[in-house]
Amino acid sequence: MDKKNGSKEFVPKNLLTSAQILNLMIRVLHEINPELGVFASKTAYLAALIAQKASDTRITIRNSILLGLLNQCGTFHFYGEKKVRPSDLSYEELHSCYHYAYYYLKEMTPLGDVARAVLFYDKKYDENLAKKIPLLEYASLIFSSSSIVNMLDATKLDYSDLDLKFCGVSKFNPRFVNIFKIIDESRTVSTKLQNGQYLDELYSWCDAIVFNPEETKQLLSLLIYLMDFKSTQTVQHTIHAACYAVSIGRFAGCSETELNELFTAGIVHDIGKMAIPSSILEAPGRLRSWEYTVMKQHVVESEKILRGVVPGRIFDIAVRHHEKLNGNGYPHGLVEKQITLQQRLMVVADVLSALIDRRSYKDEYDKNKILSIFADMTDNGEIDERFSSLIPIYFDRLKEDSNRYGALLSVPLGLVEVQYQEEMSGSVEL
Repeated sequence: MDKKNGSKEFVPKNLLTSAQILNLMIRVLHEINPELGVFASKTAYLAALIAQKASDTRITIRNSILLGLLNQCGTFHFYGEKKVRPSDLSYEELHSCYHYAYYYLKEMTPLGDVARAVLFYDKKYDENLAKKIPLLEYASLIFSSSSIVNMLDATKLDYSDLDLKFCGVSKFNPRFVNIFKIIDESRTVSTKLQNGQYLDELYSWCDAIVFNPEETKQLLSLLIYLMDFKSTQTVQHTIHAACYAVSIGRFAGCSETELNELFTAGIVHDIGKMAIPSSILEAPGRLRSWEYTVMKQHVVESEKILRGVVPGRIFDIAVRHHEKLNGNGYPHGLVEKQITLQQRLMVVADVLSALIDRRSYKDEYDKNKILSIFADMTDNGEIDERFSSLIPIYFDRLKEDSNRYGALLSVPLGLVEVQYQEEMSGSVEL
């Protein structure tokens, strides 16, 4: 650490690649809603596999995976962690889910106009029309894949052509269905889908997808806001903790590389909360003892999600944000000599965000109370004075920096809601 970044403008950079972000997105969706998340990743895998065999230049592996993985974002939005699939919903419910998904995908992802494919969820495939509207091919690919996944989950490996017919694939492009029948003749594909081996292939395909810097930035923000399907508070805290880490790091003299590592670690540090029930994450009051025990498990869950995906230094900063110098932290009870300076700084940033942010059970603490809590934690040997001592000196600057850095991660989620509500009220024609 040096003293060169505290007095100049600095723009933090994400150090995760688009492939790493996509891999984390898959894991996060699995944790938000295991039933729906696994269904989405299976659909993405099967759609990409069929698209490869189809060799149709109008269909890309990239869009097939994104559409397959995210076409259920409306269902995630409306049903959260409830055990549900599209096949469980009424026509009216499906209509709401897919129309919300359209605006979400259009505004929040690199799909652009391809997002409109989800609006054809209830349309029968028309070969002549598809020649004029290529989006019909995407729609047919995604929804035939999801129908096949439903059928496979219901029949396991014991399915027939009649099962395929009854699962609704007759309304989609028969070429895609025939490709599936050919590639799964020996049940290789369905076996992978059943035992989970498909995920390794899906991750490898994600590794090969190319996104430009602006698209990668969009994916990073999307990764953060996927957590909004389960906990809005977690989204806000994630952004603020990452930004406070950078700001404190600047005044502590961190190098540019260290600041970027802190920023990236802050973005993923609470990702394991997606494995915690929303009733605990969004509890309206102080957690009871057993609830707090469950909540503490989020760090272990973060380790599971991040391991093997993010770089080692970023991993350690992220998953040690509840360790204390005196050994009274969790989950591993590390002591001072086992906790690096960056990891100690992340602890302080996490605490600062928790104290300043409004929560379902509290308003923002005032400055004096926040400084008093930091003084007590320092005196108790929990946090490093080198960083906690910067809080009273730069308190207002830290809040200003947080707002400025946070804007880098902003998304048009409000626009999604407005467009969806306008359409549902009949003021928009598609």
